[in-house]
Amino acid sequence: MQTGKPKWGGEDFRSKPDYYEDDLEDMIKLYREELLSFEEIGRKLNIDWWNIKNLFEKYNIPKYTVKERAYLKRQKDFCTIYKLRYELKLSYSGIYQNYGFSPPYSRAVLSEGLGRKTESIKLVKN
Repeated sequence: MQTGKPKWGGEDFRSKPDYYEDDLEDMIKLYREELLSFEEIGRKLNIDWWNIKNLFEKYNIPKYTVKERAYLKRQKDFCTIYKLRYELKLSYSGIYQNYGFSPPYSRAVLSEGLGRKTESIKLVKN
């Protein structure tokens, strides 16, 4: 993974987004698997978020809407929160104190995951 700042001018000149093309696979992995936003990826790789967004657009990589990413995060967190709440018998405040999932978020994840509240959403294909 290459990070750093681009060099400007001369024969080797490339636009800023092009300078980070070598990191594109890492960016896609962070975006698709860890469900990080462009800003979070940028902080992790020390790259401005708009350069990441421009690369995704340049290569026509499908982007999640905020709603889609939130839904996917809730799905991803369901097993962990379920185990903490029902198998380890932690309270919602205990889950928050030890694992950082807020009580309203934990309730929403469990409610949605257990089928009490269903919402259909069309997801971007990976």
